[in-house]
Amino acid sequence: VQVVLRVGFDVGAAYNFTLRIGLPQLAQGAFATSVIPTTTAAATRNTDAASMTGTNFSSWYNATEGTFYSEAVGVNNISGATRRYAEIGNNTIDERFVIGYGSTTSTRFLVVDNGSSVADVSVLSGVPAGSFVKIAGAYKVNDFQQASNGTLGTADTSGALPTVTQMTIGSDYINAANTTLNGHIRRIAYFPGRLSNDQLQALTR
Repeated sequence: VQVVLRVGFDVGAAYNFTLRIGLPQLAQGAFATSVIPTTTAAATRNTDAASMTGTNFSSWYNATEGTFYSEAVGVNNISGATRRYAEIGNNTIDERFVIGYGSTTSTRFLVVDNGSSVADVSVLSGVPAGSFVKIAGAYKVNDFQQASNGTLGTADTSGALPTVTQMTIGSDYINAANTTLNGHIRRIAYFPGRLSNDQLQALTR
C-alpha cells in the first residue's frame, strides 16, 4: 500500500513545525515485509510466526477428529524441510500435525505420533514458488486425507492421533529457518470434525 502525504502552506507566511514518521517500511525487496524496530545498531528480523497455546488452543481443538484448512502463498517453498502453513503439536517433534509444502515442493499433510510418522499425504508435486494454494488436512483414527486446490490425495487408513497442545502459524514450534513459510497466509480455519473427501475437494477449489 502506498501512502502519499501532502502538506499545504499559505504563501507569504512563516511556519515552524516538526514531522515525525514512526516505523516506516523502507527495506528494498521483491515483496513487503514486517517492520524491524531498530536503534542506531543493526538488527536481524525475527521469524514472522504466531502461536496459540493453553486454553486459547484447547477451547476449540477436537482430539478425536477434525480438519485444518489454510490459504497461502509460499514465496520460497524449495528446501530440505517442510515449509509450514501451520504446525499443531506439543512443543516437540514427536507429536504433531503439519500442513504446508514438502521438500519436493508438493503440498503435504504430515501426522506424527510417538515420534513416528503415521500419515504423510502429498498432493500437487512441483508447486512453483509464489503460487496461491489452498490446503485441507483431515484427521481421525485410521483415517487421514488431504486435498489441495481441488485435488484429493491418497488416503492413509492406519494410524493413531498425536497428543497436541498448541498451534504455530507460519513455522514450526522452534521457528527454524528451513521450516518458515516465507510467504503470506490469507486464511487459516479449523473444523471440529473430519470433513468428507468431497467436502475437502470443494473447500480447496
